[in-house]
Amino acid sequence: MLGRRYVLTGTVVSGDRRGRELGIPTANLDHGELLLPADGIYAGTANDPEGRVHRAAISVGTKPTFEETPRVCEVHLVDHAGPVDEYGWSLAVEFQHRLREQIAYDGIEPLLEQLKHDLDETRRRVELPSRGE
Repeated sequence: MLGRRYVLTGTVVSGDRRGRELGIPTANLDHGELLLPADGIYAGTANDPEGRVHRAAISVGTKPTFEETPRVCEVHLVDHAGPVDEYGWSLAVEFQHRLREQIAYDGIEPLLEQLKHDLDETRRRVELPSRGE
């Protein structure tokens, strides 16, 4: 539709830390007044301030399982072992594939099962540039 992939750059801010408690920590982006894509789960990449590119599982929306209403953009850096509890740094996120709609699950276990599937799908669909690029 745009003729190119949508890229959102924002500052990492503190969230409710629920992702960390579930074993899937996320970087919450303060996107200011920038428009977000439609609510849903996406696969893409994220560029950190050092220029490293990571696979990213991205959630845009209201967290319906937890009945929260403000729209947020949360980014999980797939297979990243580094800290995500540092705030104030910039993250550029490229949305490459829309995986699914947001869904309200009947508890944590069904949600975690779906999140693991989303991470596998992100690994499968997103190619990282070779280190020489």
